[in-house]
Amino acid sequence: MFKKILLLSVMLFMTGCVSSGLFVSSNQTVVELREGNFNIVATDVSGEASASYLIGVSVSNGFMTQTLSLIKINGPDGLYQQALKDLWKNVEKKVGKVEGRSLALTNVRYDMQISNFLIFNKVKLMVRADVVSFP
Repeated sequence: MFKKILLLSVMLFMTGCVSSGLFVSSNQTVVELREGNFNIVATDVSGEASASYLIGVSVSNGFMTQTLSLIKINGPDGLYQQALKDLWKNVEKKVGKVEGRSLALTNVRYDMQISNFLIFNKVKLMVRADVVSFP
């Protein structure tokens, strides 16, 4: 009987949801910000995304957050991608249409907020940035 319960427990944990929350960017764009070659069009624009899980735990260690849970209740698969989409939506609210314009995000920073309650955990990613425009 004990072996059956142990086997069932192992199977449940192996079929759960895992998210690392780690964003490592290898893209590099060199832009020279000289006096007069850019305009600041928006400051401190934010976007966020969150996901909730049942029976799990989330741990944050510096710039990396890991989630190990059995069941995702709600939220997107890509928190960082969804938070950036939300950020650009909020940029459009402030400065109008962004497509076709020479805009760039600067001073990009992000924070994680984690709530763990053993049977329920929630991860929230917040991205903030300033937006510059090039003539």
